[in-house]
Amino acid sequence: RMESANRTKEASQALDTALVLAPKDAKLRSLKGEILARKEDFLKAAEEFKLAAEYQDPDGEDAEENLMKHWYNAATAFVQLGMAEEALEMFAKVVETKEGAKKWAVYNSIGLLHYDLGQYAEARVAYAQALELESDQTAVLRN
Repeated sequence: RMESANRTKEASQALDTALVLAPKDAKLRSLKGEILARKEDFLKAAEEFKLAAEYQDPDGEDAEENLMKHWYNAATAFVQLGMAEEALEMFAKVVETKEGAKKWAVYNSIGLLHYDLGQYAEARVAYAQALELESDQTAVLRN
């Protein structure tokens, strides 16, 4: 167990070193965000995911899907912190991507956040968008 902890620490240090050498590498930023999220350091994780999105090469392989994932991961980190407004900003960026615009679960999450904020009209719009994409989804129907 101790050996595993040492390897994890070494890997984390290697990642930090790689980020010093390549601070605008979207994949490294995303990986750092994932590690921070696992440690439940959601604020720092969200910032890393936002940087990953900012540094995502628009011409790179799977760029659109990666961009969507970075914004989605930032949104979910903000949700974990109870920062609904910030999460909504990130989800808005998710649905600006082709892949994100097709995901009913994103619209459902947007609806839940609006509902929690007392923004019922916006919640209904988001739920309607989710149902448009997936009319059989019971999670949306319950909301």
